[in-house]
Amino acid sequence: MTNEWNEYIAYIGQPTYAVSNGKDTTFLGRFTTDMIKEYKGFARIFTILARGYLFHNADGSLKNGDPRERIEYVRRALCAWCSMPDKKKNATPIAEWQFKVSFPEYHEEFPELVNKNGTGWYYRHIHAIADFISANRTKVNKHIHCLAERTKQWEDEWSNKVKQYQVPIFTGTTRAEWALSFDAAIADALELGALRCESVKLTYEQMAYIESIQPLGVPLNVLTTIAEYYIANKPYDSDWCVLPVSNIEAYLGSSALNKQYMSKIPIEFMQKKETSYGIAVCKVNIYPDLPLPEQTNYPIGKYGKMRLDYLKKHRRSAYTTLLTSCTLNQHLYDTEQEAKRQIDLILSRFVKERGITEELKTTDTLLWVQEMNTAKHDAEEIVLNEIICH
Repeated sequence: MTNEWNEYIAYIGQPTYAVSNGKDTTFLGRFTTDMIKEYKGFARIFTILARGYLFHNADGSLKNGDPRERIEYVRRALCAWCSMPDKKKNATPIAEWQFKVSFPEYHEEFPELVNKNGTGWYYRHIHAIADFISANRTKVNKHIHCLAERTKQWEDEWSNKVKQYQVPIFTGTTRAEWALSFDAAIADALELGALRCESVKLTYEQMAYIESIQPLGVPLNVLTTIAEYYIANKPYDSDWCVLPVSNIEAYLGSSALNKQYMSKIPIEFMQKKETSYGIAVCKVNIYPDLPLPEQTNYPIGKYGKMRLDYLKKHRRSAYTTLLTSCTLNQHLYDTEQEAKRQIDLILSRFVKERGITEELKTTDTLLWVQEMNTAKHDAEEIVLNEIICH
């Protein structure tokens, strides 16, 4: 669950439609029956997709340039993923202000997301699930059969959802109602940065603690998945974390987390504020009775803040390790001091090499200021690449 790149691939790659027993739901992919029927968990799905197309190349490497320049590109990708074929032939063209639901024109740009007929990835997946259930009714759990029987209803609902998702984040028509939109997902993606390409692993002490408090009837992997997600996503300035319950259920292959397990999880392990729209706000205790190293509280300046921003967006695993080991503040302070020291050294060298002398300062003050500003900018660029962003 903490390897976000794998999750992204699950939303754009080719699913495997197979079943081994009545409890096997792997053919649903990273979805559950409740997610498909009630449209839960799509805020995370859209944000993961947006982060993938904003920050990554097809091989997972990071893209160059300003991700904000790719906002419209990502918006097209989300439309392509949600696209459904237009079955109304010779229909009156929609007005410019209306939102459409079919995007075959994006096939060449996103062939993995939509085909030439406007069939998007999710539409294709839902119909493939329905076809698979119909062909394997005796093997598939009967509680899932409904997905094969409601495709027409789903198409009508999905058409309305796709139009809703395109509504701008700031619009008078929402009337202050909470509504998921592509704009909101893209905004979250820009804030979160690149996808995490590694999994978080619990320590031996954390595993031993979780095993010691595991309640009867709650699988161990449910507790460890919650703990790992919390470690990877807990904010720097709060002990509370938004837990995407629906998406975790899809990862675990069961809808039992919210319906059965959440109420059984002991409060000494997890405190929960609320659950709605398939998410919960939780605080997880992953350091039971363990003496934590004392956290430093140094003031952090410009370069430390730049380092923090880089870690949160591009080195999430390193950020998580520093955060959970209580060494983040010390690391940022050390980076700040080293950056200042290196800038001073490089600037002194540039002053000599470029002839920015005291005599120049006296004879042409404006030129001296320009040359000094250029030299400092060049020194900061070197430090940015070699110390802050590495």
